[in-house]
Amino acid sequence: MAQAQQIAPKKEKSTAAINLRPLGNRVLLRRLEPEETLKGGIILPDSAKKKQEQAEVVAIGIGKKDKNGQLHPVPVKNGDIVLIEKYSGQEVTLNNEEYVIARADDLIAIIEK
Repeated sequence: MAQAQQIAPKKEKSTAAINLRPLGNRVLLRRLEPEETLKGGIILPDSAKKKQEQAEVVAIGIGKKDKNGQLHPVPVKNGDIVLIEKYSGQEVTLNNEEYVIARADDLIAIIEK
């Protein structure tokens, strides 16, 4: 039986400023990386790792307007840890770091600490 992988935030966060602001109902996310070593000391190669559905919110858009012109803000804030659909969003590289731009509708849940 396969063991579940533990999710851990990146040990080092980039100090470089991100010069990207999502538009409308979109959010900029940084996927959280799984730990590379299992409990038994087995180290997983990159090919055996699956894409994680947990991500940290890095930046948010202003929200979405409804048909009456009323603005509905994005329901998350910077620093929130969220669950996202496995293959949602557009992957982008900024400052040699991987990010995902996804619609707020693609966010499944906020993980509360």
